[in-house]
Amino acid sequence: MKLTQQMPAQRSFTRYGRHNERGIPVQELSPDSKSEMLHRYRVLIVPTVLILDRSGQVVFRFEGEDRQTVVAVRTQLAQLQ
Repeated sequence: MKLTQQMPAQRSFTRYGRHNERGIPVQELSPDSKSEMLHRYRVLIVPTVLILDRSGQVVFRFEGEDRQTVVAVRTQLAQLQ
């Protein structure tokens, strides 16, 4: 399954790309990509949202697309400066 297929919560997750406008880098990867980041961060579930600190360490990890996950991701992203 590719991330480009519109899963219900993915529409919400895709909106997080707007954080680029706030200077917060956003990277979206397809699960079938050859990106080393999928392996490094052990991404096995789609969608997975990782919030990293400046050194690349995972601060928050969210997996799945249920309503609670979407709310948790929105809450954490809203707090980013």
